[in-house]
Amino acid sequence: MTTYIFKGISDNDQKKLLTQLYAKTLHYHKGSTVLNNVGKTDMMGIINEGSVNIIRIDYNGTKTIIETLGKDEIFYAQTFKSDNNELSIITQEESRITLFEYTTMLNLKPRYQDLQRKMLDNFTQIIIDKLNQNMERIQILTKKTIREKLLAYFQNEAKKHHRKVFKLNLSLTDLADYLAIDRSAMMREIKHLKEDRIIIIEKKRVTLLV
Repeated sequence: MTTYIFKGISDNDQKKLLTQLYAKTLHYHKGSTVLNNVGKTDMMGIINEGSVNIIRIDYNGTKTIIETLGKDEIFYAQTFKSDNNELSIITQEESRITLFEYTTMLNLKPRYQDLQRKMLDNFTQIIIDKLNQNMERIQILTKKTIREKLLAYFQNEAKKHHRKVFKLNLSLTDLADYLAIDRSAMMREIKHLKEDRIIIIEKKRVTLLV
């Protein structure tokens, strides 16, 4: 595995750790539920192949995508804890995911103490990175108009890819859910952005012209 949580840990030691963690690697079809009510579990997951959406459904039945995670990224259920909304982890495509309990990682045998420390250090850095990503999203969601939200999202994606041409990792329906806006209104605004020669979108390929 090349996931960051195993940074500085050899392949052989990774296998030992996964055995000690009682980790299970499972295959999921597109649209499969990996976890329901995630805030009530203690599970961690490593995405070996594929991608997932963290989805919130509120009491009105409104769906919002909290986060999208891809290959080699991890999720920890407790970081998405919510008392008032149901949160689920749903696969975006065919995926292979390794699952284990966080408390198991905290209670490894003494002889694995050094490896445990590396894992926990790596996990802490992952959480810090996620906090920074969440701040970016908050900045997007606080934009007043759909156009401003779309442009802020596209600019952030371009920054992550270090270029103005990139592939969306969300469908347009999922993008509307991620930005918490009406899909039809979003599609109209995308049409205006195209007409104003601000963006080009061909399938999932986006080009920023500004």
